[in-house]
Amino acid sequence: MVLGAIFRYALESAEYWRNGPLVALLVPGLEETSDEDTSTRRRAALSQFFRAMAGMNLSPGMIKLRDIFLKFDNAFLTPVDKQAIESLRS
Repeated sequence: MVLGAIFRYALESAEYWRNGPLVALLVPGLEETSDEDTSTRRRAALSQFFRAMAGMNLSPGMIKLRDIFLKFDNAFLTPVDKQAIESLRS
């Protein structure tokens, strides 16, 4: 549920900025299939989204969103998900 909310907010923000490349990074997470598949795609898309924003001046709200995503409880993450989130920290 938290991941879905973060994803929707990121997508809404990217669309508001009219920044095509940022929206394109989130496209893989738009398709909803099984909960696990959708979550995996959304985590990977958000990882790429926040990595692309690394050099940008982020608003306090976007910084908070990124931090929530990074602190997201990863106890149930697949190895691919953990790798995607860990890539944000490096």
